[in-house]
Amino acid sequence: MRPRIRIGLFTLCFFLLLFLAGIYYGDSLSVILLLLALMFHESAHLVFTEVFGYQVKEFKLTPLGGCLVVDSLMTLHPVAEFVIAAAGPFFNLLMVAGVWYLGLLGVKGSWLESWSQCNWLLGMINLLPVVPLDGGRILNALLKKFLSFETATFITKGIGLFIGGLFFGAGLIKRWVGDAGTLYSLTGIFLLYQVIYYQSPQLASFWRMAERRKKQFSKKGYAHLKPILVNPGVLIRTILQRCGGNELLLFLINKPGGLELLTEETAWDLLINKGYHATFPEENNHSKNLPK
Repeated sequence: MRPRIRIGLFTLCFFLLLFLAGIYYGDSLSVILLLLALMFHESAHLVFTEVFGYQVKEFKLTPLGGCLVVDSLMTLHPVAEFVIAAAGPFFNLLMVAGVWYLGLLGVKGSWLESWSQCNWLLGMINLLPVVPLDGGRILNALLKKFLSFETATFITKGIGLFIGGLFFGAGLIKRWVGDAGTLYSLTGIFLLYQVIYYQSPQLASFWRMAERRKKQFSKKGYAHLKPILVNPGVLIRTILQRCGGNELLLFLINKPGGLELLTEETAWDLLINKGYHATFPEENNHSKNLPK
């Protein structure tokens, strides 16, 4: 399935004004190179998304670049999320390094300098630790390796709000002293808007597929359950990724005192609340004993 492409009216006007300004000031080449750098930036994200086997649902173009809406199951794999998010800025900075190396070899030109500046600008802006920019997703992925998903998202959004506030405040100060600070203020407003309305994948988004399956099963008059025998201490994410399918999973935890039951919904709940290293419980806190 091809991803949907969304370009808002504000974004369209922004790039149109940028292109017209480039023509007016006789530097339309820089605008074209910026759009080309953006295209390669998003292509790097797409390539690594395919490498990890996730589906891109939507592509949104914003004034600060593109934004890919990837299958929410990617958040179960912080390593994949980190690599996919870092791929875009890494490509931009790789282009900057390439131009620098060509300069050492004596290969120079105005268009090469513009290409380097466009990639540097795009790469550094996207490395800001503000969700949903790449830097914010990189930070979020690193935090999820050690914290619960909700805690990691809370910290990431807090840092994003702080940085957005800094940009907005810097714009006000610059205008107060008589300098041009409109761009800083607008950037701050855009970042704050993105952070405030950013929603991390919740349990409902993971469970939505199962809910659709349950409705389909109920219409046919039966429910298809798949029992899975697991040992306590096994990583929940590993089993969910390996055994997920059209069936509703029912986990049987093999404990010394007998088998205990854990539903798929409860397993998702544990994964969301305890994070990337969540395991099937060794104590009888979330499960039920099966009759012997």
